[in-house]
Amino acid sequence: MPWVRFTKDFDWRQPGFTVAFKAGTTKLVTRDAAAKAVATGRGEIVRRPNDAERVPYGS
Repeated sequence: MPWVRFTKDFDWRQPGFTVAFKAGTTKLVTRDAAAKAVATGRGEIVRRPNDAERVPYGS
């Protein structure tokens, strides 16, 4: 699973649920979500952030 820095708000829609990612956050996401974010120009693959850069779970 890759780390993605979201450059714009991105909604990853799947049957039955949607996950909303806010611009400026860096999250560990599935390969499918990462590929769609990059393909739409709303995210970029980045290296694993250090602990100080991570957003707490649930934020």
